[in-house]
Amino acid sequence: MVECDGRVAVVSDVPMQECPACGERWISLEVAERLDAILHQLISSGAETATGHWDSFTSSVA
Repeated sequence: MVECDGRVAVVSDVPMQECPACGERWISLEVAERLDAILHQLISSGAETATGHWDSFTSSVA
């Protein structure tokens, strides 16, 4: 989720990795870069609130 100038964008089901020993979770650099682009696109749409599912943004990517 990101908020910018009163607008909110949410992307659900973002893939994460998890440490089997301690349970700490993180996203890969590739996912982080793609998520940044997706959130920028959603915020730039001008909608007050924009949401989307990770798969809907990445299914067309080879």
